[in-house]
Amino acid sequence: MDKEDQTQLREEDAELKQQLDLIIQAYRNRYKKHAGGLNDFWKSFMQELNEILPELIPEERCRRRCIPFWDYLRYKRSTKYPKRERELHDLRIKREEETLSKRSYLGLDFIDVIHDHFADSLEPRSSDPSGNSFESIKSPSET
Repeated sequence: MDKEDQTQLREEDAELKQQLDLIIQAYRNRYKKHAGGLNDFWKSFMQELNEILPELIPEERCRRRCIPFWDYLRYKRSTKYPKRERELHDLRIKREEETLSKRSYLGLDFIDVIHDHFADSLEPRSSDPSGNSFESIKSPSET
């Protein structure tokens, strides 16, 4: 892969990287404060994360459907694969929207959702990328 392709991929993934970095920061900060065992902490953190990002269903976890790699490319080109991938993608979007809607986060930028959801574990933001002050994304009636 040449430098131009690498740069393009980094730019495309920059927002996802920022989201993941925030989740990892919240994880680390929470773990530092946790007094119990790792197993208890992991369950607790994952439950809280699943409040904004639903857990993957088994079919979403197994991207190659447990078929050998040499058959994967042929399978991917079949008509079944793209149709099922679209169905899984649509299902995932619906589940994410339902999850965010339960917490009144639907329609918000996911970076803001992460900051609000893990507010006690992240450094407060003084401003968002556009330079506007960031308080809380919850309405005054919710505070």
